Amino acid sequence: MQSQAGDPQAPQSVADPPAEIVDASSDDEEGIAYRMEITGSAYGALRTLLEASSQLIALADRPPASLVGLERRAVGDVDRFRAALRSEGYYDAVVDYEIDTEARPVAVFLNVERGPPYQLTALEVSYAGDPADKALPRNPEALGIELNRRARGPAIVGAETTLVRLLSERGYPYPQMLERRVYIDRDAHTLAVTLHLNAGPKAVFGVLEVEGLRDVHEHYVRLVRPWIRGQLYDRRLLDRYRRDLVETNLFTSIAIEPSGPPNAAGSVPIRLSVTERDHRTFGGGLSWGTDEGFTVSAFWEHRNLFGADETFRFETEVGEIEQQVRGLFAKPRYLRNDQTLLADVTWRREDTDAFKEISLSSAVGLEREFSDIWQGKLGVSAELSRITENRDKRTLWLLGLPGSVIRDTRDDKFNAARGTRFEVGVTPYLTTGDDELLFTVSEAAGSAYLSLHPEDRIVLAGSVRLGSILGQSRAEIPASKRFYAGGGGSIRGYEFQKVGPLDAEGDPLGGRSLLELSGELRLRFGERLGIVPFVDGGTVFTDPDFTSSEEDAMRWAVGLGLRYFTVIGPIRLDLAFPLDERDDEDPFQFYISIGQAF
Repeated sequence: MQSQAGDPQAPQSVADPPAEIVDASSDDEEGIAYRMEITGSAYGALRTLLEASSQLIALADRPPASLVGLERRAVGDVDRFRAALRSEGYYDAVVDYEIDTEARPVAVFLNVERGPPYQLTALEVSYAGDPADKALPRNPEALGIELNRRARGPAIVGAETTLVRLLSERGYPYPQMLERRVYIDRDAHTLAVTLHLNAGPKAVFGVLEVEGLRDVHEHYVRLVRPWIRGQLYDRRLLDRYRRDLVETNLFTSIAIEPSGPPNAAGSVPIRLSVTERDHRTFGGGLSWGTDEGFTVSAFWEHRNLFGADETFRFETEVGEIEQQVRGLFAKPRYLRNDQTLLADVTWRREDTDAFKEISLSSAVGLEREFSDIWQGKLGVSAELSRITENRDKRTLWLLGLPGSVIRDTRDDKFNAARGTRFEVGVTPYLTTGDDELLFTVSEAAGSAYLSLHPEDRIVLAGSVRLGSILGQSRAEIPASKRFYAGGGGSIRGYEFQKVGPLDAEGDPLGGRSLLELSGELRLRFGERLGIVPFVDGGTVFTDPDFTSSEEDAMRWAVGLGLRYFTVIGPIRLDLAFPLDERDDEDPFQFYISIGQAF
């Protein structure tokens, strides 16, 4: 065996770059203009790596003041190229340079002869004191290393990082990388690596020390903790604890680390340091559409009402068609860590071509997280409603049992580029008052997002919504519980609620089943602007089994949207044209709001 320096035991650098050469005269506006070219056997990804490490390329717009300064840059690039080539397993690479001062601009040639690639034939892991703990990783495969492959420096450095991480996940809070030795056999073009570590003492979780709390109760912060005292130390649980605290939205900064050596019992203390954010927020929104007119909304929210992450939100919405005032309350970790208690009270007034309603409703329920992507909701609701439909007035008490299941894998809840979201909900209703009825409303909705560009500048998005009502005829079902379609939040291009069956006066009758489809091609240009061609379709059916008649026929619309991206989400402007408009319907509809259509 021969090492790079002739000493078989001499450790060699795998990927350490040389110190940067700084050209003090490079800021001079009157400099030596030059062009740089890489010649020789550097191709593809290797050439790209060399170009990224070149100071000649990086500083080309700041030419040196003299040929001496240009030569210094070339010499620096030679060293950088050699280090980059070693990091990719080319330990016999030869790099030199040539400067053609007769050329205009001056030509600098970096010639690279990479030589044969070296193979990694062995990777050994040893520990100080040679502890016998079987939890200590030693297998190269467990570190993501494949032997008898090109000896790439980033893979070896990555193995070191993996080693330290695995130790921190298996009970060792203070692992250290002590030494890396690299042995080179130049005759065989092979490489062997030895990694020597100190695992440190093995420990269990000890006392949790909390610093920085102001209004948040300490017992709640301890409740969020995902481990119990005396459990084997695992760094992943610290990371999970931090993530769960971030999701509470109560803190601006969170730091959590072991705070000292294990005590005689082998337990290590954990220190949590936090800085609380302002727990009160207010905001508002504005939307406008040719069918619904203006809608103004506002809210005030307290995210730590009683000191344990309880959220109270008061919101109001005033529009030409609907006005409502609503109060919502949420208490996370209710009875168990994956469960939230939800409650709300809503007063609403709605005046549409289909019906007029004034209602007061209340609901209480539980939301449970089954996994990172699955959740379920179950509750009970009560509603007092006075409905006017074609001069027929009904006062009803409605008792409901709403339940739903949601699967959500979207990468962004407000502007998704990847993933899917599906929700299925069922609500049985029992009514008393002017009528005694029993019916069930079922809905299913899904959306999917596919990015067609590495930077998510082209996204294909689609959505579907289905609904069905069983138990009563259409006339018996309260008008406010029937399905309607058409408008900015439904099938764009048609007037609000005007897709589906109409009465003799052209007013919507609603239906017992619903189908809505939408597809968008979201194109983004630069940081702020985007356009969205889209197609929407759907209808409302009289019967609950999606049976179509002439008045229930599918209706389609196409349109083009403009998006202006802001920190609070995209501002949406959509212009939509109906393809199946009836007599007296407008030839287009225009909508302005905040957020994507779905």
